[in-house]
Amino acid sequence: MQGLFKKYLWLVCQVKEAPNGITYEEINRRWKRNTNLNPNGEDLAKRTFRNWLAALPDELGVTVECDRRPPFNYYISDSPPGLGDVRLIFATFAACY
Repeated sequence: MQGLFKKYLWLVCQVKEAPNGITYEEINRRWKRNTNLNPNGEDLAKRTFRNWLAALPDELGVTVECDRRPPFNYYISDSPPGLGDVRLIFATFAACY
């Protein structure tokens, strides 16, 4: 479960860092380049992506939504207090494992 939690944090960081939202295609490109969480450079399956999005509210208290108009950008719809610290949390967590 620790690895999955890191992946959730990674996904939130990707969305949070994109001020105008981010497409699934861009998230997938970044995922394929992430050698720490994805050492084989595999695609992020859409089903896995959707499962992660569905888990974020319960696991991290973050809701990521999709703008239903092209280019279908994903964005954080409601940010809990301290969401700006996600990168610090991720870096701290990653350094421990």
